[in-house]
Amino acid sequence: MKLGNAPRQNIALILLVAQYLIKIYKEEVFTKNIFNVKFVLMNLFIDTTDKNFLILALRDKGRVLSSKQIKTNFNQSEKLWPALDKLLKEKKIKPTALKKIIVGNGQGSFTSLRIGIAAANALAFAWGIKVEDSSCKFKRSGKLQIVEPRYNGEANIS
Repeated sequence: MKLGNAPRQNIALILLVAQYLIKIYKEEVFTKNIFNVKFVLMNLFIDTTDKNFLILALRDKGRVLSSKQIKTNFNQSEKLWPALDKLLKEKKIKPTALKKIIVGNGQGSFTSLRIGIAAANALAFAWGIKVEDSSCKFKRSGKLQIVEPRYNGEANIS
């Protein structure tokens, strides 16, 4: 599989998004005020494997607390961040209340997988929490835990 600059672009995208998220959530991430944070540690689920839909869910101990399915029609990257922000604000969940991000992987288009996995890796890095794919797989890179996309076939990049 010839990807050209895709791996470097993924890393650059992850770092750019992580810097942005750290800036936005600086107080919540680095100030763990027990009076303002729900300490029910839950999982955030992100699924962008279907290019027409985006699924976000909050789960605690196997129970789905909230779930959103958003129609995207090929524009998941534009809808993911506002939808995630809205979900966390509606449920009054701060990033410090999350213990792990689970991301859909393995099926779907190259771009769909890349959007969800880059977002999950960036959020996990920014918030200092674990990330794994839907089959509990992850890789370690130094102290970082990351998910790598599993593509069905060769990427069609022109």
